[in-house]
Amino acid sequence: MTFLRLLFVALGLVLPIVESTAQPSPDKRKTEVEPARGAALHAAPYVEFGPLIGSVTSTNAKIWVKLSGPAPLSLVVGKEDDLSDGVAVKAPKLEVTAFYSTHIVVPDLEPAARYYYAIVVDGQMATPRPFPSFKTAPSDNASGRQRFAFVSCVGYNGFDSAATWADMATRTNFDVLLMLGDNHYGNTTVPARHFEMYGVQRRLPGYAEISRRIPQYAVW
Repeated sequence: MTFLRLLFVALGLVLPIVESTAQPSPDKRKTEVEPARGAALHAAPYVEFGPLIGSVTSTNAKIWVKLSGPAPLSLVVGKEDDLSDGVAVKAPKLEVTAFYSTHIVVPDLEPAARYYYAIVVDGQMATPRPFPSFKTAPSDNASGRQRFAFVSCVGYNGFDSAATWADMATRTNFDVLLMLGDNHYGNTTVPARHFEMYGVQRRLPGYAEISRRIPQYAVW
């Protein structure tokens, strides 16, 4: 028994290791999952940035959205979290000069009320559940408390502020976000370059989570 074990070990030590030089057939190469050159990942315009809640009063709210291209855009807004009572609000026509971005003003809201909303692109719902929401301001003569978050100097790169945005989105309660300046370090006068820099910020998960539900006032 010992002799056989030693024989097998010896054979294993001296047997040559042959590396396979076989190449995959052309047909097999074609089955690899690779996007075709120049192929679009999206067949139709999609929500590239936003939604972003802007000014919210006791009677209306302003919501900013940017699509990747021209398409009919609207919002559905309601008090039920499943939007079963939703009312459609049509957006202005998207223009290439504004990089297919726009503000949608939601009118006829009630004071101190929570509203849920979703983006609709070309008749198709483009916001996943659970739907985001915002709360309108109290009536003019009402009293109460509000918490403000003051933000500035976010850095040159997305990762400079990513952790802070994530912390704010998950652990901090505030009612209004005030962006006081240096919202991105855009040392340029080219609008397209500014859009690109803002895009870096608005892709950050923490910032995106805050901006879809907290009113934001900023020095742009």
